[in-house]
Amino acid sequence: DVHSLNLSEFQYTQTNITGLTLLDPKGQQIGYMTRDWISGKPHSAVTKVVSV
Repeated sequence: DVHSLNLSEFQYTQTNITGLTLLDPKGQQIGYMTRDWISGKPHSAVTKVVSV
């Protein structure tokens, strides 16, 4: 979440700050997972129900 930080004080220094994006926040799968999380329903690709 580096995009939410105010890094302006480092703009003119020799500080090297690197951020990585591991997931596409606009991706379809993220949308599905967010929808399911908000609604309280498990995501089918992540949750597996096992009967014993």
